[in-house]
Amino acid sequence: MDLKKLRILLAVARTGSFTGAADRIKLTQSAVSQQMALLEQDVREPLFERSRRGVKLTPFALELCERAEPLVAGMENLGAAFRRRTDKAAVVRVGAFPTAGIELLPKAIRLFRASHPDVQVMMSNINLESPEISLETHDVDLILSFDYGLEVKIPHPAIRRIELFEDPFLAILPAHHPLVGNKTIDLIDLAGECWIFHRHPNSYRNVYPLICSRAGFNPEVVFYVDDFQTLQGLIAEEIGVSIAPRLSIIPRREDVAILPIDPPVSRWISALTREKARENDYVDEFVGALEAASKSMSAKDPTGRHAADGMRRPV
Repeated sequence: MDLKKLRILLAVARTGSFTGAADRIKLTQSAVSQQMALLEQDVREPLFERSRRGVKLTPFALELCERAEPLVAGMENLGAAFRRRTDKAAVVRVGAFPTAGIELLPKAIRLFRASHPDVQVMMSNINLESPEISLETHDVDLILSFDYGLEVKIPHPAIRRIELFEDPFLAILPAHHPLVGNKTIDLIDLAGECWIFHRHPNSYRNVYPLICSRAGFNPEVVFYVDDFQTLQGLIAEEIGVSIAPRLSIIPRREDVAILPIDPPVSRWISALTREKARENDYVDEFVGALEAASKSMSAKDPTGRHAADGMRRPV
């Protein structure tokens, strides 16, 4: 029995299949299957109940996972600590969703570098479907993520979540839309409009329809787009209307109107770090910079108004 096989077993347990484990730890499915067969030989016990839906761990395998997790995590932490000692320069590796890089991350980096000018900050995009994977594989030290609260999520025991701020949804209308003079927009008043939606990853593909449904209507969608600048461009040409989180509307075009919506809806922006792997001394300091940057951003929306008090927890 070795740590490599135990790490693969933990990946199978978390994903529920050999295929999912292979994707997570960057191996082929046949390699995962072979390693698990060897592990079964090592322990002389069956580890999986196989079916068309995937694999289910036996009680023995579950106990093995419970005992193996601190061992695997400890070895990964030890390796990361030695890698850091051999690095010529201190680095904080940050993974983030794309629109976080427009304003939030630059503000945080400026604040962080004021205190740590010699520490390099490296940025990369994350897998929006499973952002935690980049932390588990030690590809990044910290992740900026968002959550609409559409489903109850079981906290990952190895990951720490720090909620930063609410990112409220705003209505985006053509500049000359008859409702532009309102202080807020009741979504039901846009029920008869043509709608343009931003295309979300699969886990959040129903966000916009659900928000409209809870407001009392089913939207007529005429376009799905992959970026928010295209979204604003189509709205500026009076092809439709939309809603989007505040961070996503930066920079705002002058030929569209941005208004708060009623009832208010938000998503939560959070920082994720490894709970036990505190090998990078600068991660907490960068979280502090994110919190400071978040305070300056949560006070206003792109229209210059202060964010609404008592904003609800996300839908």
